[in-house]
Amino acid sequence: MIKLAYIFLLTGFFCLLELLLRNFGFFFPFCALFVFYVSTAFGLSWGIGAALLGALPLDFIGPGASHPWSVLILTGIAYLAELWLHRVESDSILMNFLPGLLIPPLVWLFSLIFFARHFFVVLVDQFPVIFPVSALSAICLPGMIFLLDSLNEKLSLPLFVNAKLKQKLRF
Repeated sequence: MIKLAYIFLLTGFFCLLELLLRNFGFFFPFCALFVFYVSTAFGLSWGIGAALLGALPLDFIGPGASHPWSVLILTGIAYLAELWLHRVESDSILMNFLPGLLIPPLVWLFSLIFFARHFFVVLVDQFPVIFPVSALSAICLPGMIFLLDSLNEKLSLPLFVNAKLKQKLRF
């Protein structure tokens, strides 16, 4: 029950934070980073649940999209987390800057596919913005993992750092 409340509250918090930043014209995929964390720490099914839960406000409250693109992207991020867990580099929290670098361009590119009427004009116009966002995300993801693992340890919930061991025991 604590796990469900934890995922529900933090998904809502990160979606609210992302929507607030979008209203000020700043793109940063907080919800995608949280889905990555949940998919790794709790498992793929919980990650997909967090992706579905996070996609509802991002698609329907946010820009009022006619296409539910966040469901596809956040579910893809959950599967990316599962693939990342099989990599040797996932043992270290600091090496998680690599998916932190990769997540913002993926979210941005797929959102362009669904939203841009003039895809190439918008691509060229917004392309320089993605580099600082990726750099910030690369710094933010390991810090987010550290903070959320500290919270999870106090709540006796699964930890990101134990996900690799849990995955090895599964096979």
